[in-house]
Amino acid sequence: TALAGHLLEPAVADLVATGQRMRAVDLGAAVIALRDLAAALVDDLAEVDVLLTPTTASTAPDLGVVGTDRPAAALFAEIFRRSPFLAAFNVIGGPALSLPWAHDDGGAGIGVHLAGVQGTDDLVLGLAAALEPLAPAARA
Repeated sequence: TALAGHLLEPAVADLVATGQRMRAVDLGAAVIALRDLAAALVDDLAEVDVLLTPTTASTAPDLGVVGTDRPAAALFAEIFRRSPFLAAFNVIGGPALSLPWAHDDGGAGIGVHLAGVQGTDDLVLGLAAALEPLAPAARA
């Protein structure tokens, strides 16, 4: 709606407009593709207890660099470039968290990402609880 576009940040308004243009068959195909991706990832992680990755692929950007004042595609491209490890766990619905670990030379936080498949919440949270006091950031 035109009114919503004036009340929402550009990236959000872009997502709303895209959703309004989307045909039901396209939405169904996207849902099926995400479910297929989730099933493939769960299969790939069948022998893995917990996956450990960096939270982000680089140090934290300056405030405002990853702003919503642009089209959604540009925003998501930036988010996925900076943090390519996290989105898959939103798709599969598995537990995931970012644990503060250290700081870069400028004082920005560096995190580690722990993730698992559905049903491994206790394992992921337990590992995070065991690791947290060992983090250099916790000892600083």
